[in-house]
Amino acid sequence: MKSIEEIRAEAARLEGDEARVLRHLLAGGVGLPNAISAKSLALAATDGDQRWLRKIVNHLIWYRKILILSKAGPGGGYYLPANEEEVEEFYRAFYRRGMCGLVKGSMGRKLAFADAITQLGFAWEEDREILEQRRLAGDDPAARGGLTAWGQATARFLERVTKDPERYQTELEYFRAHFGIMLVPREWLPRLVEAEKRATETAETLRKALEGIAA
Repeated sequence: MKSIEEIRAEAARLEGDEARVLRHLLAGGVGLPNAISAKSLALAATDGDQRWLRKIVNHLIWYRKILILSKAGPGGGYYLPANEEEVEEFYRAFYRRGMCGLVKGSMGRKLAFADAITQLGFAWEEDREILEQRRLAGDDPAARGGLTAWGQATARFLERVTKDPERYQTELEYFRAHFGIMLVPREWLPRLVEAEKRATETAETLRKALEGIAA
């Protein structure tokens, strides 16, 4: 996150609507309590055009890497975060809003919530615009082995559950039962079959030996 001093230096180098938006935010919109309403900021920086204001704000976020936060409702508006706590709260608010939207979407399409997360959140083939936004945000799939968002999410989830197998025992047992064989490289299968055969033979030999001892 860029500091207020860095944003002030950036604003001095910019021109036009970008500079005007930043100047007004720096002058009176640092911190959530000082959020400037969309109407007020648009009147001051974009001749009252709120739609154009949103585009300018998005451009500053994606291309200038300047984090501008927003809050809906009374007392809300656009603001520059004063500290990391405000950024974290902003993230939590958007997370709750996003999850609530997915629940509503799943009800509308009569989908399970997990299906809605997949279809509305990750998508199997990601939209070009979303991929570009991710790249601009520093989350380039190419830098993560070429994995899609759903592939990265799956990998991170598996990393998490395998670190605490007791807590996620139900999930791990389900994965083993339904997908275990799919995660094993094909060239390993002959060796696994042979290992199982040897284990069976060893168990049978041990059983007979125990029977002999018991007799």
